[in-house]
Amino acid sequence: MHQVEDALSVIRHAFERYRFDEQPSSALNETVQSIQLERRNGMKLYGIWEQNEWLGVVKYVSRHDLMYFSRLSVLPDHQGKGVATSLVRFIERQAIREGLSRSQCSVRKRETKNICLYAKLGYVVIDESRVLNANGLEIETLTMEKQLVK
Repeated sequence: MHQVEDALSVIRHAFERYRFDEQPSSALNETVQSIQLERRNGMKLYGIWEQNEWLGVVKYVSRHDLMYFSRLSVLPDHQGKGVATSLVRFIERQAIREGLSRSQCSVRKRETKNICLYAKLGYVVIDESRVLNANGLEIETLTMEKQLVK
C-alpha cells in the first residue's frame, strides 16, 4: 500500500538521527509489513501532505477510554513549523469524535524538546518507566497524557 510506504519513509527520515545513538530507535527497524500488521490490529495512520510531499505522520490507536499515539514523525526540513502540533491536534479531535476522554503518548525522557512540545500542548507526565524497545535496549521513558474536553 502506497500510504504505508510513504509513512514509513517519513518515519525513517525523522528517526534517522537515532541511527548511531547509543540507544538507536526501533523506529528504524519498521517495515511495510510491520506497519501493515499494526494496521490489521487497529492502528491507524494520519499524515500531513503539502505540495506533493508528506511532511509528517503519526500512528494512533484507541485503547479503552484514550487515544494513544506514537511515532510522531516530521521530516527534518519541516520541524519547528507547526507540523507536529497539527498532528497532535488531529489526534485530539479524532479522540473526541470517538468519545474518548484522554490522549496519551510515551516519549524518551532525554528528549526534552519533545517533552516541552507536548507540555505546551497541555500534556502532563503521568508515569516514568524503563522499557525495552524492539532492539532489546532499555530506554527511560515518560508517559504523557492530556484530558480532553468533549
